[in-house]
Amino acid sequence: MLNLFKNIKDPRVLGEIDIYDFFDRIKNPDPITKKKIELARLFKSQNEIEDYQRLKAQTLCFTLNFSFNSRKTNATIKEATGLIYIDVDGNVDIDLNNPLIFASWLSLSGQGRGILVKVDNLTLENFKTTYFEIANQLNIEADNNAGKATQYCVHSYDENVYNNNDSIIYQAKEESIKPPNSVTYKKEKRKVATEIGNNNNINYNSLSSIDFKGKDYIFFEDEKEPFAKAWIPKIIPVGKRNEILFTIAYQFKALNPLLPDDKFRNFILNINSSRCIEPLTKKEVVSIVKKIEGNDNITPNLNNPRRIVFNSNCKLTANEKRAKTNKLNGKRRTKKTMLEIEDCLNNWDIETQGKVTQNKLAEATNRSIKTIERYYKEFEQLKNRINNS
Repeated sequence: MLNLFKNIKDPRVLGEIDIYDFFDRIKNPDPITKKKIELARLFKSQNEIEDYQRLKAQTLCFTLNFSFNSRKTNATIKEATGLIYIDVDGNVDIDLNNPLIFASWLSLSGQGRGILVKVDNLTLENFKTTYFEIANQLNIEADNNAGKATQYCVHSYDENVYNNNDSIIYQAKEESIKPPNSVTYKKEKRKVATEIGNNNNINYNSLSSIDFKGKDYIFFEDEKEPFAKAWIPKIIPVGKRNEILFTIAYQFKALNPLLPDDKFRNFILNINSSRCIEPLTKKEVVSIVKKIEGNDNITPNLNNPRRIVFNSNCKLTANEKRAKTNKLNGKRRTKKTMLEIEDCLNNWDIETQGKVTQNKLAEATNRSIKTIERYYKEFEQLKNRINNS
């Protein structure tokens, strides 16, 4: 059973619901909650963060990892739900075909996803390790701040909640293993570069091939551009060591075909010792490396599609980059929505559909009435021409 809470500021348990009630609430929120979520997404898309956070703090929420006695704290955990909640920010395009995924839905902001995985033996002690292990196996960048047993999941809205009742059950380890401290990608990159000789020509992705022509960024409006990246998990679980190390080695070699074999081998050995919970022997790692060494014809796996790419020489701060990304994505979504409405109106059949109204247009485009209201005036002339024909 899942616990229900008034909002993220109030840790008192309001009640219990089952997982399928939770799915129903996400698919069909009550009108007040739905209106709140739609407004929150509008604020987020327009980078009005204070207003977004205000609405978020007023919205119902749940705990999906554990249920609690009366109040949500580590000390009042009643039992595990049999699920673990993985929070993904800034990415909605995840591989839903992964057999570990039990359920997934759009987050409150509409710019991320919630993921549920079935899990056995989950405890307060092994939670954080299990959280990162599963994130690694899903090949996603999970929100580090959400990796805690008491994490809230704020009520969201997604008519197309993904659910796979036949998903694999992940077996959490009973022992407590403290994961390494989280590091930013830039720090991680600098550390690894030192380990292989501080070579500034090392490629960790294929972005170096971009010609920015002096611009701070390039935005791919129509389709995400496929790029390659060498993903290096923070934790490599025991059962996945060979597979993950081979994947890292393959991608790194493909991105750096001219790297000397000794530096390439030392790089993989260092990944093994620093990231594997129980490192493989040197002989086992060398065996993995030998399968790739000498092959200059391997091509990178394009595993990192990007909508926007920033020039490494640009002076924008992280917050400025985030604001720029949100603004550009907001404009892209607005343009897409308006093109869909225009296309619908251009193909309007007044004999079968009747005169154009906001409600009929919302139904025909499968958009919310709020969305239609927002853009309706932009199509006043086209609407009038149809209705007066």
